[in-house]
Amino acid sequence: MKPLLTNLSLRERQLIYVGAVLVLFLVPAIIWLSLHGRIARLQTVVDERQALDQWMQAAAQEAARLRGTRVQRSGPGKAGDQSLLALVDQTARRSGLHDALRRVEPDKDSSVRVWFEGVAFDDMVRWLSDLTRSDGVDVDVVNVEKQPRSGIVNARLVLTGGAQ
Repeated sequence: MKPLLTNLSLRERQLIYVGAVLVLFLVPAIIWLSLHGRIARLQTVVDERQALDQWMQAAAQEAARLRGTRVQRSGPGKAGDQSLLALVDQTARRSGLHDALRRVEPDKDSSVRVWFEGVAFDDMVRWLSDLTRSDGVDVDVVNVEKQPRSGIVNARLVLTGGAQ
């Protein structure tokens, strides 16, 4: 390398030295900036998921509280007056959730499995709350998957007829 540099003029050697120093500082700086941006984006994702987790914990506590304060209806329309399948279908229509309702099928003696796709989470929780309080239906299993659109989820539920 020395013979190559000795054949160059002083100005050319200085340019090569300055260029080498710049490369030694710029390459790590570019790599660091790229990694720093990725870390910042991942931290945002972690923060969002932690907030969602906290919200879901609070929603689970609220669901447990509501399950404990269920009100039994004595008039027509309680779960004992019709099949749970019919009740789920009828109340989903009434609540405006029927378009998101993909499937309702019997599970066990007094249980049904319910699948929603692209349902507004708040509307679904309101519907479940009404079913629990007014119709004596218990929510045994809830599996919710967040979708890209805010407030929209896919959900799998197992409901049991409680008031009979």
